[in-house]
Amino acid sequence: MTRTVADTKPEDHLTKVPVQEAVLNTYLGMAHIAGTGPEGTTCRQCIFYCSRNGTHHWYSHKRKDGRAGLLKAHYCNRPIVGKAERMFPFDAASCRLFEPSERPPIIVKPAPPKGVK
Repeated sequence: MTRTVADTKPEDHLTKVPVQEAVLNTYLGMAHIAGTGPEGTTCRQCIFYCSRNGTHHWYSHKRKDGRAGLLKAHYCNRPIVGKAERMFPFDAASCRLFEPSERPPIIVKPAPPKGVK
């Protein structure tokens, strides 16, 4: 039996499919579609997630409630032609081009060494 337009309900074409979910969770500036990398990994754990020149990581200042600052948004420095250079949050699900970092940045700003203000 073939379906006609009269048989179609409005919500039939409005349901989300898994591919749409992945695309909706992808930030401009990522190397590929979010969630296509290893299960449970984030961009923060990738070797390409860092500052523009790739030398360090930035943290926000101490919050008003006294807690330490969090890791700020960074760039994906994976060399891809035509990829937008935009910063995105550290908790974005990793993509299929994920390469694990030996020393991923910690989420909360590290405390300064004793004796340093």
